[in-house]
Amino acid sequence: MRFKLGRTEVSVSFSFFALLLLSATTRSSEIIRLSLITSLLHECIHLIFILLFSGKIKSVRFSFMGGEIKRGDISLTATKEAVISLSAPVTNLLIGAGLYVLNVYEHFAIVNLIIGAFNLIPYEGFDGGRALKRLLEGRVNEKTANNVAILLSFIACFTFIALNGYLLIKNNGNILFLITSAIMLISLIIRLFSG
Repeated sequence: MRFKLGRTEVSVSFSFFALLLLSATTRSSEIIRLSLITSLLHECIHLIFILLFSGKIKSVRFSFMGGEIKRGDISLTATKEAVISLSAPVTNLLIGAGLYVLNVYEHFAIVNLIIGAFNLIPYEGFDGGRALKRLLEGRVNEKTANNVAILLSFIACFTFIALNGYLLIKNNGNILFLITSAIMLISLIIRLFSG
């Protein structure tokens, strides 16, 4: 489904609707719904900060993997770009910590904490990786910034794979987390050799 909001194209993929349907029919539907709400909040925070810094939004796409924002050709400073990247995960962490301390909406608090922390990982495709790369670009040359970002992304992937492998051996792990970590690693390898 595609539509326009002003000059911004908004698209919602079939996979997003499939996730909504799944959330209504599974035993863990509450967690899926809370994850969707948290993800939408996360992307809205990014949008707000982009607009605050006079950035232009070309399109917004929602899919099974979350939201993707494509921006116009306006160039912002590295610091503003880093703030845009960090704004949403930090907001998730603040909401999660606040709700957890107040002992209200515990599941929503935990989902916010997880999504916020996960997005701060210095992995190239995540908010933490984007912010780190932007901040490095202003201080070192582009090749060094890319190399540091890739190195930290590999470290994050291997750490997650090792941690979850250990937890699976101890019967406390989650196979989906291991698969996600493996997909992140494969995606990083493909990007490394295709770029």
